[in-house]
Amino acid sequence: MSLGDALGLLVSSGKGGVGKSLVSIGLADELAQRGPTAMLDLDTRSPNLPYLLGMSRDVRIDAAGNPFPKVHDFRGHAVPVYSNGFLAEDGVPVTMPGEEVRSAIAGAVVAVRWPDGIRWAVLDVDPAPGDSIAASVQWFRRLAAFVVTASDVSSVQDCDRMISALREAGVSVLGVVGNMIRGTCPQCGAAIAYGEEGPASDLARRRGVRYVGSLPWHPDFRNRPLWAVENLGGAVFRDMADLVEEAERRWNRSGGA
Repeated sequence: MSLGDALGLLVSSGKGGVGKSLVSIGLADELAQRGPTAMLDLDTRSPNLPYLLGMSRDVRIDAAGNPFPKVHDFRGHAVPVYSNGFLAEDGVPVTMPGEEVRSAIAGAVVAVRWPDGIRWAVLDVDPAPGDSIAASVQWFRRLAAFVVTASDVSSVQDCDRMISALREAGVSVLGVVGNMIRGTCPQCGAAIAYGEEGPASDLARRRGVRYVGSLPWHPDFRNRPLWAVENLGGAVFRDMADLVEEAERRWNRSGGA
């Protein structure tokens, strides 16, 4: 079984800086409690998963030159992770044309020595609705997506375009997730004014998809990302994982998510 046989779950945004990598980590953490899960960083030009997960860059290679994923422990469950960031040097830009992006993604799906039996593959997608989606459609037999947005107008507009791009590619959008909406005081835990729920939930309603909920702004998402996704976003990630399992059941019944 290759990684492409797993249900691929694109975590997309259409706009950089809205927290899709953190949402990817939170979804992978919750899914790992339910079944064999992998993570693949498809943001080949700006890979952030190694930093957020605190993973070193040493990559083990087999005799044929194929890399092994690195393993991260999510609350006692091992999740294989692969990112172009394992090979990138600090301060050195990752520049590659679209054909090379698609080739790199194909190599990560096919050549990386993924373990057998992966049920779900969480795919952290680059902000542009282009190469990573096209490559995912080519290499994964089953795909679904979540769209992550902040509450500002430019983010909502870009995510609106991303929903259209996903649908044009034949990818089912399972839900919209709002990020950095509301806030939590790091000293007392009280709610503070930050962002708005309405624009994100209105986007979901207007496009006919589920509004999963929102994650608050809190400095621990920057300072302690793994702690924050477990302790500040648990309900959202549980709901996302429920939607994944529902989509998988539909797929098994009818052949499409």
